[in-house]
Amino acid sequence: CERREIVSQIKNVLLGLGLQEAITYSLIDRDLLTKSGIKPDAQLIEILNPLSKEQEVLRPTLLPSFIRCLAHNLDQQQEQISIFEIANVFSGSGNTVDEGLSLGIALCGTNSFLVKQGLVRDEFTLLHLKGILEALFDKLGIRDYDFRSQGDKGISIIIHQQETGIMLDLKKQVLDVFDIKNKQIILAEINLEKIFTHINLERKFSS
Repeated sequence: CERREIVSQIKNVLLGLGLQEAITYSLIDRDLLTKSGIKPDAQLIEILNPLSKEQEVLRPTLLPSFIRCLAHNLDQQQEQISIFEIANVFSGSGNTVDEGLSLGIALCGTNSFLVKQGLVRDEFTLLHLKGILEALFDKLGIRDYDFRSQGDKGISIIIHQQETGIMLDLKKQVLDVFDIKNKQIILAEINLEKIFTHINLERKFSS
């Protein structure tokens, strides 16, 4: 019950920040993983008799599906895309299948807003994503967090001294593979299983 309440709170915060909830398939094709350039740490769970090539493996991460989703939306001339998903990802060791909740966020395009001087276009960057995560952590009562650069591998999200996720600015070679032109895609994924115990939804009031 408490986990469901936390998930509900995360969704409410992200919706309040202007993001839209996405739903992607649990089964993906191996080719999508390769094209995304995202290498999962854990062993892949293969489907013995997949109904199609698109359903070869259980997703080890939410991010490759997000990239394909954004590529499709950009193809439909969408100016601005900001989505999130909370869903299970899967890994294996031996004959066992492990599943755990993951939070994925993807941003692409520009925010447009009016100021006195006229229309301003503000392109999404890693700083926007960092701001979204900071607002989320604040609402969840998480105070001990940090963002540490890993060079080309992105930025690690550290919560209570434990690496719990990653922020990425997709490289040009990946964007080219998905035929994404003149756009930047910003991604984050957090292993929620690692942070449930650090979340405190109790509101503290002072006089």
